[in-house]
Amino acid sequence: MSEKRLAVVTGAARGIGRAIVLELLKQGRIVAGLDINAEQLGELENVVKEAGFTCETRCVDITDTAKFTETLKSLADEYGGIGILVNNAGITRDGLILQISDEDFDSVINVNLRAAFIAARIAARSMVRNKFGRIISISSVAGVMGNARQ
Repeated sequence: MSEKRLAVVTGAARGIGRAIVLELLKQGRIVAGLDINAEQLGELENVVKEAGFTCETRCVDITDTAKFTETLKSLADEYGGIGILVNNAGITRDGLILQISDEDFDSVINVNLRAAFIAARIAARSMVRNKFGRIISISSVAGVMGNARQ
């Protein structure tokens, strides 16, 4: 039964997110890949198809809380809940503290922290109901030990 639980991956269109999507598909999971970049999501769909799999994709700005919430709830309703959530989306806006703008700071917090919290809260509802759930949040090494201007 665990193979039929929906796995949702944010930042799914390229890099680590794409690799996570492919690995989950190889495990027999139902996967929904979310990303802000429609073109790269199309590339993900092609890679998935070439590998012999299918997955759901949704182009969504995870900083738009209303649309992100709607997307996650719709997927949860369609698949009977979210069993696995991978918070992979992340951005950086490097800059000295004296130079970084409020807008850049807010962007980093909204993508890297707020969206992960929103997704976890929504996913946790179905995880509690279904008595199963895994939430994995990916971070950069810079999240543990930053470099100059980080």
